[in-house]
Amino acid sequence: MNSRVLKQSDIEAVVSLWHQTKREAYTYLPLEQEHTLDDDLKFFREHLLSRCKIWVAQCDGEIARFLAMSGEYIDRLYVNVDSPHRFCTELFPKHLRLHTLQKKPRAKAFYENHLFRAVTFGISSAPECEPDVE
Repeated sequence: MNSRVLKQSDIEAVVSLWHQTKREAYTYLPLEQEHTLDDDLKFFREHLLSRCKIWVAQCDGEIARFLAMSGEYIDRLYVNVDSPHRFCTELFPKHLRLHTLQKKPRAKAFYENHLFRAVTFGISSAPECEPDVE
């Protein structure tokens, strides 16, 4: 698995991975199901690129995951479920933080396997308004 900083030429593949994995992970969120690939591409370009440093990992020449960091906060982490689940924490700040929805047991298990621990439980902001965990 090869990890590196996002290149302009990666954007469409990254957004495609993001779009597909969100549709699979958030079946219980109607708004997520309504977003088109173009909607996600626009959000990615207008919001994530301007405020996050983004890394990608390739497996067999394909984008297998992407990580968007804002300081020590993991803003987005999406992984192709068919790729090996390794996470390269040495590239990032010592104290990583993130939120995930409690309805995502695979995500929770992934983070716990990488030594993350729950700190607080709450409700995510709109539009989800779902139970989450930091």
